[in-house]
Amino acid sequence: MIARRFILGIILSFFFFCSNCNTKVKPVFLPTAKEGKIDLSSFDFRDNILPLNGEWAFFWGPNLQVHSLDGTPVYENVPSIWRTYSVTNHTLEGMGVYRLNVVCLPLCSELKLKIPRIPGIYDVYLDEERIFSNGNVSGIDEESLLSSHPLNTIYDLPDKNFTITVAISVFRGNTLKGGMRSPLEVGFDGHLSEVDRFQEWADIFLITVIFSFGIYHLVFFFAYKKDFAPLYFGLFCFSVSIYTFITSEIQFMVVPKMSLDFRIRSEFFCEIIFFPITYCLLRVMFPNQFRRKWILYPMLSTSLFVLGVIFLPEKGIVSLYKLFLYFPLIYAFVILIGLVYAVLAREPKAKMICFTSIILGLAMINDVIYGLYEVYIFLPYSFPIGLVSFVALNSYIISHRFTNDLERTKEFANLQMRYNEQLKIQTEERSRIASDIHDSIGSELTAILFELESKDKSDPTLVKLKKEMNQLISNVRDIVFLMHHQGSKRDLVEEVMQRYCKRIKDTGKIHITFKIKEASHYLKIDECLHVQKIFLEIMANILRHGGSRIIEVIWEKDGQNLVLRILNDGKKFDPFLRSGSDAAGGLGLENIRIRSEKLKASLQYEYLVKKNTTQLVIPL
Repeated sequence: MIARRFILGIILSFFFFCSNCNTKVKPVFLPTAKEGKIDLSSFDFRDNILPLNGEWAFFWGPNLQVHSLDGTPVYENVPSIWRTYSVTNHTLEGMGVYRLNVVCLPLCSELKLKIPRIPGIYDVYLDEERIFSNGNVSGIDEESLLSSHPLNTIYDLPDKNFTITVAISVFRGNTLKGGMRSPLEVGFDGHLSEVDRFQEWADIFLITVIFSFGIYHLVFFFAYKKDFAPLYFGLFCFSVSIYTFITSEIQFMVVPKMSLDFRIRSEFFCEIIFFPITYCLLRVMFPNQFRRKWILYPMLSTSLFVLGVIFLPEKGIVSLYKLFLYFPLIYAFVILIGLVYAVLAREPKAKMICFTSIILGLAMINDVIYGLYEVYIFLPYSFPIGLVSFVALNSYIISHRFTNDLERTKEFANLQMRYNEQLKIQTEERSRIASDIHDSIGSELTAILFELESKDKSDPTLVKLKKEMNQLISNVRDIVFLMHHQGSKRDLVEEVMQRYCKRIKDTGKIHITFKIKEASHYLKIDECLHVQKIFLEIMANILRHGGSRIIEVIWEKDGQNLVLRILNDGKKFDPFLRSGSDAAGGLGLENIRIRSEKLKASLQYEYLVKKNTTQLVIPL
């Protein structure tokens, strides 16, 4: 609850801060221009700044001369764009001249004029003197060129009534719409400078904060590379900060010679990549909802606009941007539907992200509608405000996501520590029980077997009893061994086979080849021990009695069986001859037979083409 209140406070603070960037104390009555003339003599400038709004005289034509304007002007409201004027026939490109006669005696010499940043190339005149210019204004496409934007935008007014003339040319794709989209302002130097500085610091603050968010999340990603959400969010913050810089007046001070062509390409590019970066971020956070193809395909279409930004000429960029203005609503709708699915699936933080996306979407819709129809729904240029709110809220969400992961990691670490401690206690207990079994039961069984050995060896009952005792001792040893064993199944089977074969190979007396594959994971732990003992017993018999020079060992999975196949070129082996008078051999073969039965395996002995083959087939 506290975190939510904190985030809500961030949203309200940003809206309050940004909405006051252009705040001026306005009087109840503001004089406006009528038919190209405005009277400022009765206006109180002590605490107010006056925008020169109203009806300006407007001239339109390909070869206008500012000092000798011919024809009858039309009167159009400022601020506005000339696409809406009947005289321009709704063209986007061209040249227009605005003129306003100002009456301001007796305070003219004490006032200042602030010139706004107007899209396009334009000159500003006070009477016959040009006081501001950012390039060559011309009615001819090839001659309309940008030079640089002057840093100073506040100028002295003459000590008498004067005429303001603004000549604007729009060509070569330097803007979408020509016209005076922002009014000129008149006021005392202190008031104008204060507002100017506040706007500059507000822009610097926004750009710096958003860029810092990007650096933080990028460092965050490199420190924790398993989660790509901080990477995508960092890229999003960088694109937002660049977009904010390009759309602010800071750019005119930092890079006054930036071409309008590069500016519109950069702004267009930033607006495009918002959507694929947002999609990638949400795809990481909600993979079940955002990996669907009907969401992926619209996002892939943004690549076409990116290619257009890179390769199209200036006029092509303008036409493409006009088309692109209809797509953000589609992209936003697709992303919003994915978020709705995430909310319905009760995904973590889906509601909060959906809320932040709605804020961003409303701000974007506001600016898109203004771009299309020159109508505001909310605050002017609210998209940066929505972006800042989106950045702040989602930064909190991603940080909270990492905090939750960290908490779960700590919980897992604590569980692992408790598990290891419990496992240690169990291991110690198993070792104690195994030692007790070995020391007491094993010793007693060995003593009993020794007593049986001293009796009459021809008694078949005693012979049978001795075999059973040997088997019982073997079982006890197996139990003790398994209780002490802390390794894996592979340690019992494949590791033992490979180590044994390498030891034989290193002697250089016997040529041994072995193909041992990973197959022990199909068996239980006690079955692995049986396979090991059978292998060792067979190899011991070959080395003791076979006189072999070549041995081949194969251990693999064959269909639904595990197969242990051992071939050698030694003496012919007959298990029936060895199970009689040879006690040691008989016990070994008997041990192999009993272990094979426990595995429910088939054991085969063959002698073909001077080769002994022992094969153990274990069904799965």
